[in-house]
Amino acid sequence: MVNYSFSIATTQILGALFNGHTLVISAQDCLENIQKFSDYINEKEINYFQCTPSIADSLDYKKLKHVHTVAVAGEIIPKSLFYNTYENDIKLVNVYGQSEFHAGTEKMIER
Repeated sequence: MVNYSFSIATTQILGALFNGHTLVISAQDCLENIQKFSDYINEKEINYFQCTPSIADSLDYKKLKHVHTVAVAGEIIPKSLFYNTYENDIKLVNVYGQSEFHAGTEKMIER
């Protein structure tokens, strides 16, 4: 979900490829409509993605068939996102750090 020219994108790109996963790069207009984004996630059978908490919180996880982990960064995580992922048995990961130096830390939000 991060522009590939942004240094933190290497974590998303290489993390997927080094772990034997398929890297899916969405079209920019995919995020213009949350329903279109949800359909895209299902169509591509995406099981992990990273985005801002506000985008993640706008999704209906009951309708996302393959998602098992959502990583969020860049904003405060609303309680509603925690409950939405928890109730749908989806792991929520808070990624934070100084992206200017390509350093990041993550915290798995436990149940």
